[in-house]
Amino acid sequence: MSNLKDTIGSSKKAGSAPDGAEALFRQTLRSLALLEKDIGNSYVANRILRALLTIGCNLQFSSDVDLILRLQEAELQIDVHDLTLEDPQSGEQGMILPNDNLTLTQHAIVQWLLFFEGKARLNNQHSLEQYIAYMQSEVKSGSKYLLFGSAMFSEFKADKAYLNEQTSDHVPLLNLPLFRVGKPLGTVRTAREGVTKLTESLRTSFWIEWYQGFLDGKPLNWELQRRVALIADPIWEEGPEAVAQEIERIKAEWLAEQLPMAETIELNPETAKFRAVPIPVENASFVSALLDQVEDALEDCLDGHNGLRADMGDARKIKRVLTKYRDDPQNAELTLTRVATNLRKQIYEDQWLPDNTENSALLSSVEDAVRGIRSNHPDVAQNRQAQAALAVQELPEEGRAILEQAVPILTAVSEGAMAYDFAIDIPELINDATTPLPSGAPPLPGVDASTRMFSRVSKIAALTATYENASAKGAKIFDSNLVKSIRLAGLAITTLSGLSAFLYGLVQIGLRLFGVL
Repeated sequence: MSNLKDTIGSSKKAGSAPDGAEALFRQTLRSLALLEKDIGNSYVANRILRALLTIGCNLQFSSDVDLILRLQEAELQIDVHDLTLEDPQSGEQGMILPNDNLTLTQHAIVQWLLFFEGKARLNNQHSLEQYIAYMQSEVKSGSKYLLFGSAMFSEFKADKAYLNEQTSDHVPLLNLPLFRVGKPLGTVRTAREGVTKLTESLRTSFWIEWYQGFLDGKPLNWELQRRVALIADPIWEEGPEAVAQEIERIKAEWLAEQLPMAETIELNPETAKFRAVPIPVENASFVSALLDQVEDALEDCLDGHNGLRADMGDARKIKRVLTKYRDDPQNAELTLTRVATNLRKQIYEDQWLPDNTENSALLSSVEDAVRGIRSNHPDVAQNRQAQAALAVQELPEEGRAILEQAVPILTAVSEGAMAYDFAIDIPELINDATTPLPSGAPPLPGVDASTRMFSRVSKIAALTATYENASAKGAKIFDSNLVKSIRLAGLAITTLSGLSAFLYGLVQIGLRLFGVL
């Protein structure tokens, strides 16, 4: 009697993904909605999803040797006894069938996991058809699973036809909705419900988001998928909880990389609070002189009848730069860039401010300061290029509510300028996302404020995860000091794990805001 490892070992052949592998992969994704009936626990679901995630990444990164090795490990983690299915003839659970000594589900999974290396053929769909036929036979006529099985084969046929007709200008198959034949709304709903049940015990929303991406024809960022696929084998073997924690850490780390800031976030060992440490500018005296010019120009505007008042948002932002960010080039550039955008719009487009000498001089001095900071700080200049490529989405309604809760929490665990920035940036994000401000702020969250806020949150989340792991191994100092800070602020969160979970929730909002999820 063979097991899955032996079956895999005896089937190994050299080669790359066969023609049409994407079609078989998509059919496998559709079948996940039916697997919930066969997979009895979260450990098995985790292994199956790991294998499918890795297969998808291998299709996208075909030359990545590390991914090929991970795929082999994922295959070998699948235990033949995990995939039990009632024999349709005897009714026995986990019955070993004559065909390759595997149950129906086991045989189908073997085919699915091995197709990447050319071991499954698209013209031999016997195991998949056998599996779906069994699913159809056990449900009464007209049930949603019977209709779903029929829809699966229609979609598979359409995918193969699409690949046969594909030209160089065709959209890649993996970028098409998973169900697109006829009127698939009911089928899509059935698929999502099945996968939701399959993944609900896995302690992370990643898997349903991963699946939703294929349903919509908008796969999750492939680099993010690749990093999850490359999670170390011991973590996968430890089980769903360990995997979920590592996925959340990866998401926080990845978001931080997309929102670079010329600063480091660190824990102050004396206060057990987080703080931002700026990376200094190369030519400090030159930048300081530029900021002096901005200060003089602002005073000239406020002294005359130029439409700008000291209590208006742009004037307050400039004063913040002059008082808090003189030695913080990244935040000075972020703030002055937004001020320059607002002033130019108010003077030349909306004409809320008069186009006169004083206002033009203020705008010119602010733009000179921005250019000066970028030219004397390569990191800031590079970060601006990255931010210019960001596509900021609308802030979801539930996100605004969570951000409102975040203000006292983030200010309680931070200190100095960073705590002050959280108190300023979050209300600005919420207000900007709700309605345009009188100063002409855009209806979507400003890239600069959201960049600073979510860059810092993602780094704090990653650091907190590190300290949480250390705390679990006996290092209680950080945990107790931080919890003390939170309790003194009168907040509901009283544990390090509670803070970590809340921060990961904010990271999730950031990923949605910047179009990753």
